[in-house]
Amino acid sequence: MKHYLGVVLASFTLLAAAKSNEPSYFKNIQANNVINIVSRDVPPAYYAGIDGPTGFEYDLARLFAEHIGVKLNFILRSSLTEVIHDVETGNVDIAAASIAITDKRKETLSFGYSYLKVRQQIAYHKDTPAPKLASDLIGRRIDILASSSHVEIMSDLQEKYPGIRWREHHDIDVNGLLALLQNKESDFVILNSHDIGIHRRYFPEIKVGFDMAAPRSIAWAFGKDHDNSLKIKVEEFFELIKQDGRYLQIFDRHFAVSKKFNYSGIRRFMRHAKQRLPKYITTFKEAGRNYGVDWRLLAAIGYQESRWMPDAVSFTKVKGIMMLTKPTAREIGINDRRDPEESITGGAKYFLKIKKRISENVVEPDRTWMTLAAYNVGVGHLNDARKLAVEDGSNPNRWIKVKNFLPLLSKKKFYEKTKYGYARGNEPVIYVENVRNYYDLLMNLTNKPVRKEPYLVRITLKAVTNASAL
Repeated sequence: MKHYLGVVLASFTLLAAAKSNEPSYFKNIQANNVINIVSRDVPPAYYAGIDGPTGFEYDLARLFAEHIGVKLNFILRSSLTEVIHDVETGNVDIAAASIAITDKRKETLSFGYSYLKVRQQIAYHKDTPAPKLASDLIGRRIDILASSSHVEIMSDLQEKYPGIRWREHHDIDVNGLLALLQNKESDFVILNSHDIGIHRRYFPEIKVGFDMAAPRSIAWAFGKDHDNSLKIKVEEFFELIKQDGRYLQIFDRHFAVSKKFNYSGIRRFMRHAKQRLPKYITTFKEAGRNYGVDWRLLAAIGYQESRWMPDAVSFTKVKGIMMLTKPTAREIGINDRRDPEESITGGAKYFLKIKKRISENVVEPDRTWMTLAAYNVGVGHLNDARKLAVEDGSNPNRWIKVKNFLPLLSKKKFYEKTKYGYARGNEPVIYVENVRNYYDLLMNLTNKPVRKEPYLVRITLKAVTNASAL
């Protein structure tokens, strides 16, 4: 009997040793030198930017691939249903698509580090009476995305209010739902707060009602049959980038502008884009090509400066679409500041000239945001703010940090120790935010998504070598 027990124990020991020598899920990824991450082909998760692929989830995925030293195979799906199916069936390693953690999803998915909190909000057209209670939804046309966490919310709500009905959409995205409201083909839609914040700018007649549920955590999702090795690496990664500021930088890049929303301002911009911009698009595009600047960024600057009015004159006597000063016009060889072609060309030339004076340590997209600030307040004052950032222990090469120090240039105890002295430092911060907002609107107006067949795109990249490029 003792001999038999000994054999059994020895067998268990050998099995345990063999199991411990099995490669972990993460080690297999390293061995294959690639990580497969699936997401949705919609902003802000992913979109085609001026410098190539970008997006909140895409930038995080790219940085994670660099962190673990493998190539990124980024797979785009047209619906959340497909994304979840991919990770449930083991077709991918991670689903990175702003997926909310719910009890129902925990039955088939495993979740990692919660990197974002969102609220589930109800949106409606401004001409529709504002919903105040859940009972206001009874008998109304309600639309949600299929496979979203909002399906669970509505199912729970229906138990209390059986008269509530809704439609689930597999073939449209956030923009599509908001378009239903804009066109009054729906009474209410339910979306996550960050999605509404980003897309609402394109639908200025949309308003936000009450929260449908308590805030929920967003995380990357994994297959249930994985061991925890990959999840541990993801948690380490998010802890690291939250500590060193890279997460905040990525978040700012894709979400910060959405905090600024003004119904009348957006309506006015849309009207001017239709009535005024067509006269100058050719000139903006030509200047953009000649000086290596996205024409939509130049147009956004022009709108911020003059509302695309060639005869505009400020109280400080700056003139034209790009509002050039007389010394600046002389410096870059512009004779007539009110001539649209000369003004736009001059603005592009001046923008590029400023950009070349920004420190080489500042990389994109921060380089563009700081160039915009310097276009407004001058390179000297920008550098003063960067020095204040250094003295405070902040990173002077990141706009998200420097913009906190520009307003200090209007306070004596700070500006008296700088090289260029006093400046109305709040103005360039507001200036950059406004230009970014107009630029984003122009990107949306000129980049209408084209549905792809068979709704699958793969983007394979080598690990990024310059993390600060994000």
